[in-house]
This record gives sequence, structure tokens and C-alpha cells, in this order.
Amino acid sequence: MFTFLTFEWKQWLRSPMTWIFLGINTLLVLGAVSSDSIQLGGGVGSVHKNAPYVIEGYYMLMSLLCLLMTTAFMSATANRDVSTGMDQFIFSSPISRPGYFFGKFFGAVTVAIIPLLGVSIGSLLGPLMPWAEPARYGPVVWSGHLYGLITFAIPNTLLTGAIVYGLAMIFRSTIVSFVGSMMILVFYVVSQGYTRDIEQEWLANILDPFGSQPFSIATKYLTTDERNAMPAALEGDLLTNRLVWMGVAALLIIGIYAMFSTTKRRTRTRSKKNVVDSAAPSAAYEPFRPFAEAPLYRFRLSTLLGLVGYELKALVKNRPFIIIVVIGLINLVASLITFTDSYGGAQYPVTYNVLNTVIGGFSLFVVGVIAFYTGVIVWRDRDARISEIVDATPMATNMMLASKMIALFCGILLVLASAMPVAITIQLLNGFAEVDLWQYIIRLIVVEGLSFGYLIVMSFLFQSLINNRYVAYFAFVAVLVVNAFVWPALDIQSNMARYGATPSFIYSDMNAWGPFVTPQVWFNVYWSLAALVISGLVYAFVQRGKETSFRSRLATARVRLIEQRGKISIAILAFLLCGGWVYYNTKIVNTYTSSDEDEEMAKTYELTYKKYEKLAQPRWVDLQY
Repeated sequence: MFTFLTFEWKQWLRSPMTWIFLGINTLLVLGAVSSDSIQLGGGVGSVHKNAPYVIEGYYMLMSLLCLLMTTAFMSATANRDVSTGMDQFIFSSPISRPGYFFGKFFGAVTVAIIPLLGVSIGSLLGPLMPWAEPARYGPVVWSGHLYGLITFAIPNTLLTGAIVYGLAMIFRSTIVSFVGSMMILVFYVVSQGYTRDIEQEWLANILDPFGSQPFSIATKYLTTDERNAMPAALEGDLLTNRLVWMGVAALLIIGIYAMFSTTKRRTRTRSKKNVVDSAAPSAAYEPFRPFAEAPLYRFRLSTLLGLVGYELKALVKNRPFIIIVVIGLINLVASLITFTDSYGGAQYPVTYNVLNTVIGGFSLFVVGVIAFYTGVIVWRDRDARISEIVDATPMATNMMLASKMIALFCGILLVLASAMPVAITIQLLNGFAEVDLWQYIIRLIVVEGLSFGYLIVMSFLFQSLINNRYVAYFAFVAVLVVNAFVWPALDIQSNMARYGATPSFIYSDMNAWGPFVTPQVWFNVYWSLAALVISGLVYAFVQRGKETSFRSRLATARVRLIEQRGKISIAILAFLLCGGWVYYNTKIVNTYTSSDEDEEMAKTYELTYKKYEKLAQPRWVDLQY
């Protein structure tokens, strides 16, 4: 076992992916510790920013955010020998079955914990930054780092690793491994719903696989001094939760080991097809006929539609895709069941309230589908080892890329549409029959569909720039996190800066969509043009051919940008004109105030009118209507 364990260590410690993940985690925590504008999991209030309570919370949160990262480590470790064709040589040698299985598992798990150490590194470096305020920090309490590792980092990595590694060993499929990691999120989201009812906290403490609920419940009555001085004790419900899920992880890995074999190989039976004898004479001889070339635009449109249909069919018929959607719908049902009983109060299931729950509970799975299946679509030909054949065809690169993007966008629309009958059924079961289908179509399909479309383009950009699907996965997720927090840190709160951001809107039975339609339309046009410009970069860097080095792809990108400079220039010009119009309306015609300006106005108001605090004011004493 030690031989395979050290081999995995050497493989991953030499891989830049390990240190890239560590660097990203370090930067995220460093930003949260050194600046009030960047938050991970909410603000810390008056508690020291390097308090042991805060460090434990960061370890808990990062173990959840790094679920995709851990999946990449474990899946690649389990599938490496099979994907490289070395499994036949290794399994035919006199190796130890438990040594091979557990050596690779523990080797990958220990390496997967390394990026989580970025929590400690970032929290230690944060107070040293020049912009950090010394009054917000206390002494370094090393027990907070130790308890964070023991309570959250190691157990959560072991649990995720056991599920993903086991599925990869059985099915030899990266897709199935990622589906397993999505199943863990279902338990996490379901446990969140039970904390709304104080009588069901015990159930939330057991169901949460990451331990966040028992941790928050165990620490919610701690004083500020207690949070600054000591970490949360590993006892009570928190200890029970950790032991239960460590037991689940142990049972899973033992059970999967019992199913693992070094001698049996999965084979698929193929149905026999009629084979045409090439020596047999043809039924009829057809004389030569001249070929009439169809108009260029008609040929391209039909080809594009055919490619979109092919890609969409492959996506929708993919079993893991179906499983992920079903998991998302199950999670949605769990969220909607507790919808009408929020914090002990009855809530009427009107359409716009139900839509808020649908969007809040379903968005995580849609983002997961976008992140993962972008890599699947981009790397499908290379995984099947037919990329050289496909690249040698005379098919235009922009058409192949457009078909993949459009197919994934259509797949996301189908996923969003699948949530509609579930939500409508919940409304009907709760006695609400006035279902507004137009609200579902406009908000869920159009507005949310466009916002996810912008993410699809961004995900394709990372897959084309980075020649490693796992690094591209995590880079995409990291950019989403940074996009949400970096702009407030820079005191930039305009929706024109945060990628894909649009103004908020409120639907009411009295005013319907009110005055929110026009800004929504213009901002979506603005970001659609931005996505079009980014698509030009994706087209420039998409790999086609055997040259994989960044230098060679950069040279190819220059050629492609020169060839398409007319179209790209028009897209950039349209984006700038639309941006100028939006800026004119939001900054010049209308008054826009930032949160700092609102705070300063409130301060000025209080200072100005404080002297009239005790002055008698007119009051309503009677009203006749």
C-alpha cells in the first residue's frame, strides 16, 4: 500500500493543479481576512477576523466549495490507469489488491487536503497586508486551525473522496463521479430546510454531511469573547454528526472495496448489425450526375441545425445528465415542501414567491451542469480519441463551437423548464389554482436563461484558454466567487462591472412588472453583446489539431482574430455603444448612489435633524373613511 501511496503523492505534488488550487484558496481567505468588502459565508461582526471560531468556519465553508476540486483529485486517481491503458499491465503483475485500492485512495485524499491548508495560510497572511486594520485582529490561536482540520477539512475530504473514488473505481467514468458529488449537495441542502423548525434541529444535525448545521447551532449562543478565545468544542451534536458521516464513509469505502476486482473487466455486448458484403454486386448502376452546390447560407444553416441537434441529443440522452437533473428536482421538491411553513409562519404560494424558491434552490445545480458539461462537450472527442479525425474534417471551427454552445444553452433551458411542472404541482397541492404561466416563462426561462447563457460563454472561455479541464472547472468556480465579492471590495457597485449582473426587479399583483422591464432589457442586451465578444475569444483559442502548447495556440488565435476582425470589431462597437447608452441613463440622467453615499446621507440626516428629536410632531388621532 505504501508504494502506491507514495506514487500518488509524487504524481500530484508534481502537478501544477495542486498548487493552483492551494493558491486560489489562499487568495480567497486572505481577501476575506484582510478586507471587510470580501466575505466568505457572511460577515464576522465584532469577532476578530482571525478568531478560532472564524477559522473553523472558513475550513467548513472551503471544504464545501472545494467539493469539485476533491472530485477532480479522486476521479483522476481512480481512472488514470484505465485511461492510459496501463491497467492490464498493472493488474497482471503480482500486486496486492488492498494495497492498490487503499494506497491510491489514501494517497489522493491526503493530497486533496493540501489545498484546504490555504485557509490557514491566508488567515496568517491577511493581518500582514498593508490595508488591514490591526484593531480587527487578535492573537493567533493555533487550536482554531487544528480543530478546523480535524472537524471539517479531513472528515469532509474523506467523505467526498470515498464516494467519488468508489464510483470511479466501479463505473470507470468521470461523469458518474461528479454525479456522486452532486448527491452530497442534496443532503446538505435538505438539511438546511429542517433548521427552519427548531423542533427538527436534531434531524438537521444528522443529515448535514459537511457539519455546518451542528456547528452553527453549537456556536450560536457563544459570546464574542468566547468566539475570540477558543474554537468550538468537538462534542455533543457536532461530534455525533462527524462520527456518523465518518462511519458512512468507512462503510462506503469497505463496501466498494469488496466489489472492486483486478481481474474482471466491464465489457459491453454489442448487437450484431447487418454487414454489407463489399464483393456483392450493387443492385443498380447509377450514372454520373452533376453536383449542384446549394447556396452557402442554406448549407451552413442546415449544418448548424444538424450539429446542434446532434449535440443536444447526446446531452439529453446522457444518463448522468438525467441523474443530475433528477437530483436537482428532488432538492427542489424538498425546498418547496417547507415553503409554506417558513419560520413558523404561513406563506401563501403565489407564483412570484414560488419562483423565488425555485431560483434559489435550483440555481446551484444549473451552475454545476454548466461547469461540468462544458468540459464534457469540449473534451468529448479527445476522450474518445477521435479528435484528430474530427479536426481533419472541413467543418468550420466557428460552426462547431457555435453548435456546442447553442446545444448546451438549449439543454439548460430544458432543465429550467423541467422545474415548472414541479413548482406548479406544489402550488396546486397547496390549494392555489391561479397559476401565472407567463411569470414562469418570462422570469424562469427568459431572464434566468439569459443569465445562465452568459455563464456558459464564460465557462467555454476557460475551457479554451486552459488546456486542463479540472483546472478550468475550478477556475470557473473561483471566478464566479471573485465576481461576486471583488467589486464591492473595490467600491464598484454598478451592474455594468459585475459580469452578468442586471438590476433587481419586483413583481406585484398590483403593478405586475412595473418599471423594471426597460432596464432589464437594456442590461441583457449589454451583457449579450459582451458574451458575443467573449465568444470571439473562445473561437480564437479553441484547440483544433495536435498542437497543445499555449504559444502555438496563441499564434493560431492571432490568425483567427485577423480573419474575423470585421465581425469582432462590429460586436465590440455595438457593445461600447450599448454600454455608453446604459451609462448615460444610469449615471447621468438618473441619480445613482452607492452604499457608501447612502450611509453618508443617513449620517448627515441624523446630524442635521437630531436637535428636533423631542419636538412635538403631528400625529393621526382620527380617520373617517
